[in-house]
Amino acid sequence: MRTLVWSMRIGFTLLFIVLLGVTVWAWVSVQTPPRVIVEIKTKTEILGAAYKLYADENLGLWLARVVIHNRGPGAITQVRIRYSMGDLMEPAEHTIDLILPDQKVVDFYFPIIHESITQETSGRSLPLRIEITYTQRNGRTVQKREERPIKVMGRNYLVWSSMPQDELLTWHDMFSNWFLVNVFITPNEETTKYAAIQCAGGLNTSTDDRDRIQAWARIYYCLRQYGVKYFQEPSDNWTPHFNQYVQFPKETLQRKGGTCLDLAILFASMAQALGIEAGVALIPGHAIPYIRLSNGEYVFVESTIVDRQYAISHFADVVSRKVTFEEAYQLATAQIQQAAQKGQIILVDYNQLRQVGVVSPW
Repeated sequence: MRTLVWSMRIGFTLLFIVLLGVTVWAWVSVQTPPRVIVEIKTKTEILGAAYKLYADENLGLWLARVVIHNRGPGAITQVRIRYSMGDLMEPAEHTIDLILPDQKVVDFYFPIIHESITQETSGRSLPLRIEITYTQRNGRTVQKREERPIKVMGRNYLVWSSMPQDELLTWHDMFSNWFLVNVFITPNEETTKYAAIQCAGGLNTSTDDRDRIQAWARIYYCLRQYGVKYFQEPSDNWTPHFNQYVQFPKETLQRKGGTCLDLAILFASMAQALGIEAGVALIPGHAIPYIRLSNGEYVFVESTIVDRQYAISHFADVVSRKVTFEEAYQLATAQIQQAAQKGQIILVDYNQLRQVGVVSPW
């Protein structure tokens, strides 16, 4: 009997200790605020020419990424993340009902940017404001605020890659934003379309490959007769990322010249204006325009030697004094083949990129 009594006493004591421990743990859990780690990453710039693209989540051009990691012990609720950036974009607020202990949530900000950004020329810096609020298990509301400077690039700028410098391991990494070249190709712009029709109108470019090639050649000779020259733009170090000043085709026609990329974009735009599939090939240090025939064949052309004086001074060993279209084709083809052998070529296909939403600002 005595053994039974002692056993019961020990059992009740152990039960009391367990219940007390559970009570203390529950009280501590309620009183101890969860440890929440917030990590914010933002891009350093936005591009005026690509303003339509940022809101398309499928293209992945997020401006900010917020990671909220609840390390416990309790859950957090009513999580709100608010983004705002001056007069350029509509404020946005994202909500998350519940983040459990040890759960990590990632929120991306794809901004809807006002068309007024296309009026930016030299660029400016604006703060991106991020406000994060959430409610702890004890009912207390926590608020965090942070500002990050964002450089608003003028409408003529292209940032080739937004990756950190220590992550640029290959040539392709340096040009991870290559698809943004497409926003500068504007075949439906009035000045560009008129120039294309004046240069190569009257040919059956919709179905006849011979006429497509003939139109491609006429664009080449027409722009030379118009006096288009090749030149280089000065470098720009306003943003730490590799960037380039890029002209729209209308501007290249007005200035009667441009860089290799400007000229390639102009050539491709004029071909597209005539209903010919066209694009720009990117290779190390250079851009070359091309058209694609109905059989899938590509016809490349070295657009910089539309400037006959430049061609003779830099390519005298491979071109004649006339610097013909055929020579421009041969020179471009040789460069493309060499780059392709090294795996260093990117084709900016205008039609394919438009289908996935990479469109020009106008």
